[in-house]
Amino acid sequence: MMRRWLFSGLTILGLGGCASNAMMPPSPAGVAGTAEARSQAAARAAQEAQQKLAATAVQRRAAEGQFCASWRRALELARRDAIGCARMEADQQAACWTAVSQWAGEESRYFSALETLFGAGPYANSARKAGEFFDLTQSWASSCGNSLADCTAASQRATMDQRKDEVNRFCH
Repeated sequence: MMRRWLFSGLTILGLGGCASNAMMPPSPAGVAGTAEARSQAAARAAQEAQQKLAATAVQRRAAEGQFCASWRRALELARRDAIGCARMEADQQAACWTAVSQWAGEESRYFSALETLFGAGPYANSARKAGEFFDLTQSWASSCGNSLADCTAASQRATMDQRKDEVNRFCH
């Protein structure tokens, strides 16, 4: 019984101390110090955000300057690899087309990432179309691995050609 009373008494005393502390107003010096610390933290966060925006702007300008060259290079590699796969012996073609498909998937992700970097505007639109082109190229190359007849009859070729023409017009 004594133990129970002691425990209850300690609990009440402990709660009483919390309640009395909550009633005490904070000191003006403590409030001012906290406000100053928060102000400094906000200033640092704002400065970091400005630095990140500036870095992103530099990256965006550099990517815009390289976009058309990257597109032309990737398009040429896709053309060269497709011709190379088509000229291979039949027993080697499936592996070649699989490699082209995987590479086209990587190019699709690259141009899609550029779209995100560009945000909006003509470069973003062209990057989206380039990403779509290589996404379609990925599935087209997969169908070519089945047979060359599937390759020439693939339904995505018309859309691929349209996307290629749109990006080529942008990069004229």
